[in-house]
Amino acid sequence: DKLTVEDLSESCVRGFLCNLGDHRHCSATTRNQRLAGIRSLARYIAIKAPEYTEWYGSLKSIPQRKSSAPIMNYLEKDE
Repeated sequence: DKLTVEDLSESCVRGFLCNLGDHRHCSATTRNQRLAGIRSLARYIAIKAPEYTEWYGSLKSIPQRKSSAPIMNYLEKDE
């Protein structure tokens, strides 16, 4: 079967993103990358078919998760 725009509702995308973190144990960075890809596709669809602009807006409203910055280790002069 083919995937339609109606299949990619906001609740469906939120469920997918929660599944990434809860069941697949992916980091917030991975989740944000997937969300960016979905948003990019939604924006392209909204540009080509303006009737999906509201749908794109609903997906764009999904917030990204904050991720902690990695701790940077620096070498000391004697190292």
